[in-house]
Amino acid sequence: MPGVCRSSGERRPRRALTEDEFARLLKVARLRPLAEHGRSPVKVPQEEGELRTRASWTYEAVTLENIGECEAKARERLKEKPELVARLEALGRHRALTYKALVLTGLRLNELRSLTVGDAVLDGDEPYATLRPEHEKARRGADIPLRADLAADLAQHLAERLQDAQRDAIRARRPVPARLSADTPLLAVSSDVLRVLDLDLAAAGIDKRDERGRTFDMHAFRTTFNSLLAAAGVPLTTRRILMRHAAESVTDEHLSLIH
Repeated sequence: MPGVCRSSGERRPRRALTEDEFARLLKVARLRPLAEHGRSPVKVPQEEGELRTRASWTYEAVTLENIGECEAKARERLKEKPELVARLEALGRHRALTYKALVLTGLRLNELRSLTVGDAVLDGDEPYATLRPEHEKARRGADIPLRADLAADLAQHLAERLQDAQRDAIRARRPVPARLSADTPLLAVSSDVLRVLDLDLAAAGIDKRDERGRTFDMHAFRTTFNSLLAAAGVPLTTRRILMRHAAESVTDEHLSLIH
């Protein structure tokens, strides 16, 4: 069945994001950390005669429609805190890059977590990352091709992290590193990534579960990778290799038709 992944006997129907949905998710992921600081307070309806407390108000939700306005308000509110703004902007870029890496590589979350700086070749005509056997589900290992724009984004991300490490070393009066160590995570993924994804989906106006009962979770980024390749006309045999499946029938099980 398309879009169904079998794991431990369970049937888990997953859906793929459309290109438009993916673009919306990336925009929200990039802007929401800062935009959250620009939300306006809103009143919570209360029963007549109820004691007014802090619980009588909250903050508006960040949505695709108001995220630009919230971001602008946040910049104004935090104009005296440029370092905080820079951290929030970096956090947004990091979240968006995590989603982009998952969709453009087909890596599972823990596989992405396992990659280090030493595993990646980000320059040259054919950038790639080496997934070691002990970190791959099938225990075979693989070289994961990286699209040029993804490789460039990862290189920029590492450059920013090196600058942060150098600034921290200067402040602490430690030796200043010339480069990130080879065992540094290529893209550090936070422990709350599942909660953050659900918040980003809601802000982007993307239902967690569609009308056909299919869900979008972290593994559905892999479904999206396969489905976008199929929509672009990539043959099943090639998709099987890129998905690192032993059989084409398994690749078909990870396919969710994009509509």
